[in-house]
Amino acid sequence: MTRTKIPWDQLHYLEDRYDNNLDEVEKSGNADDIRKLNEIILIMNPDSKSADSIARYIEIGYGVREVEEELKVDYRKISAVMKERRLELKPKFSYMLVDPYGCPFFLEQLENLKPFGKVRENFKADQRAFSKLGFKLYRFDNHWFDLDRGDNYMVKGNNETIFVK
Repeated sequence: MTRTKIPWDQLHYLEDRYDNNLDEVEKSGNADDIRKLNEIILIMNPDSKSADSIARYIEIGYGVREVEEELKVDYRKISAVMKERRLELKPKFSYMLVDPYGCPFFLEQLENLKPFGKVRENFKADQRAFSKLGFKLYRFDNHWFDLDRGDNYMVKGNNETIFVK
């Protein structure tokens, strides 16, 4: 049996940051700290691939495949936890549009550009067209937890509403 080294430095960091109350880590919403805590829990208790761990990852914005890879659990278990706890997947953003005033908009798909102008559904063509209007379009790979409070975003299937996190 191989022994895994416990990352004591990370544990002490979290204890110091949250005044020895690790329950506060999840309440903080800080994705990096939640990820560190989950890693520590999994190392100290490999059987902790529980519904709670799965739910934590889904709640902060991981997709099903990412949860499968991180926790080494199968799709059926993730699906069962999501159904039991009525969890929905958070959007993952592939593009960022910055308007002429510097305000960013996070988009799931190019089709979300429709409210801002004509869409060609081709990244390079859209990038050129929107740059002529003063916008900047970037490829982007961000999760829900990467967005800050107050960030604007648009989701698949809704090209009219701009949501604010």
